[in-house]
Amino acid sequence: MNPNSPFPLSPGRQQIRAARGSKQPVDPQKVNAHWDEFEIANRGEVAATRVLLLAGSECRFTCTMCDLWRHTLDHATKPGDLVTQIEQSLKRPWELPSVPTSSIKSPHERWIKLYNSSNFFDPYNVPVEDLIPIAQLLPNFTKVIVENHPRLLPPTIPHFRDAINGKLEIAMGLETTDPLTLKWLNKGMALADFSKAMEQLRQWQIDARVFLLLGLPSKSFTESLESCLQSIAFAAEAGVRHCSVIPTRTQHGVMSQLTDMSRVPLITASDLEFALSQMVGRWPSIITVDLWDWNSLPGHCDHCRETRKQRLETMCLLQENIPLTPQPCNCYNTDKTASI
Repeated sequence: MNPNSPFPLSPGRQQIRAARGSKQPVDPQKVNAHWDEFEIANRGEVAATRVLLLAGSECRFTCTMCDLWRHTLDHATKPGDLVTQIEQSLKRPWELPSVPTSSIKSPHERWIKLYNSSNFFDPYNVPVEDLIPIAQLLPNFTKVIVENHPRLLPPTIPHFRDAINGKLEIAMGLETTDPLTLKWLNKGMALADFSKAMEQLRQWQIDARVFLLLGLPSKSFTESLESCLQSIAFAAEAGVRHCSVIPTRTQHGVMSQLTDMSRVPLITASDLEFALSQMVGRWPSIITVDLWDWNSLPGHCDHCRETRKQRLETMCLLQENIPLTPQPCNCYNTDKTASI
């Protein structure tokens, strides 16, 4: 940590909520979004994956960096609503993109991500009586991926695992292994809680993935990248199957109020490219970067944006570094010179 950049005080739940804006309208009978994509199953092998962003109640934890609350309900999710959302979304025909390279085998597996901007095994977010009906909608998927907080380990988890036809994977927000930052993020957990969750998931024979942040308060990009690499190593040693690295979003709430001395470093396109090049292939865990907000990152233009994104997508699927081809602009060199 830079000694000249004092670490910001932990904002706390009340301050975090006070800094929020208004929520977006949510229809409890419709998913917030859905799309189809390829996801790496093993190196060189992909799974056709349907992604559903479910509309439900807000997470009980109030994490400093989270902006998912914007698309949640102000009340508990009502029984049957998520079942309706999933049932309707599964009627939609598949619309997969083209496979980016011939080096990747055609997908033999079909996966589904049921992300609800909260916790799949919190009855406030997903009614217990909906778990089996949801499982019964998913007989054609070989893997079901849901998100959940490491401290929420109810017996409904193995019950849901047994009710689905495929393998269950639980995605958890580890964010970072830096204790000071983890406390500041108001995650409501310590590293010991995460380790306990991993031990339980191993006993239940459930796969795990984690979300990690690239861009931490009071750290330079170089420091933040080093911290992210340390977090990946920790997760890999704990047995995490998949680490998804997310550029920290700062244009909301408390995150947008950080002073110049404690702000989160602005992650650029070439920062993300350089970070992935340092990550892939180093651990047995799969390492990917989150490209949902790629277009909003600085450092690319209309000439290079899609080509550079496709390169990152291919690196994530192959788990190997791929040289960047020459671009008809100077975005990459200018951005790289400024950021790395």
